[in-house]
Amino acid sequence: MSPAMERLVACRLDDLARLSRLHPVSKVLQQAEWDCGLACVCMVVRAFGQPTCTVAQLARQAGTESVWTIDLALLLHRNLGAADFTYYTTCVGVNPSHAGAGFYSGALEGDEARILRLFAVAQQRLAIVELEIPLLDLQRFLVHRHYVALLLVDAGALQCMACRAGKNPSSPSSSSSFSPSSPRGVLTWLDRWRQRRGRRRGYLGHYILLIAFVPALDVFVYRDPAITDEFCIASAATIDAARRRPGTDSDCIIIKLQRTP
Repeated sequence: MSPAMERLVACRLDDLARLSRLHPVSKVLQQAEWDCGLACVCMVVRAFGQPTCTVAQLARQAGTESVWTIDLALLLHRNLGAADFTYYTTCVGVNPSHAGAGFYSGALEGDEARILRLFAVAQQRLAIVELEIPLLDLQRFLVHRHYVALLLVDAGALQCMACRAGKNPSSPSSSSSFSPSSPRGVLTWLDRWRQRRGRRRGYLGHYILLIAFVPALDVFVYRDPAITDEFCIASAATIDAARRRPGTDSDCIIIKLQRTP
């Protein structure tokens, strides 16, 4: 994104904050290092008229701390019934190319049979499409705000423009620093990983929820369950790069929201 466009985005932060406040999907924070995906599902379930849904409740339903996107798709189906959503991925099953990634160390062998079984069940119940959803389609889904998109991204490639500048109007301190009201350890986990990244680079899977696309600014507005700010913003190019990094399989669940009367 050009410096001129970055300045324009900075000038529109209050408008983006208003968009966030009016959006039917509210923020839910993750409670541990591993449950960012569950927090995203919780946001969606609450938006469908179940305000008492909690991350802990979804964790009990998942029955594992090794949460894959197929787990999230099945949790959506379990809690939302006939809700309209589609799961896009470049690999239906377990991608063997992830075996060498440190993030997946020890997980593939232990999870492979479970994941294959879940996919076999899900393909009888859910809409699963084996392809990478094009960026243009992602933008079209999000521009009218009748849909949200649950994305698997590489956290190292994701950077909120407002948080980076320390000017996010949704933050009590106008920054994304740790707040006593947030779950203990969530932000410090991301901070520790970013500090380690200088010594050991590698993929770090993380789930976020896209809630809007603003064409005039070429940015997505999203909820990041790992930080206290109500919303984050990133350029379309940044989101596209983060969702396509090796390790993600370009996993994306597009969910149609309920229309208000």
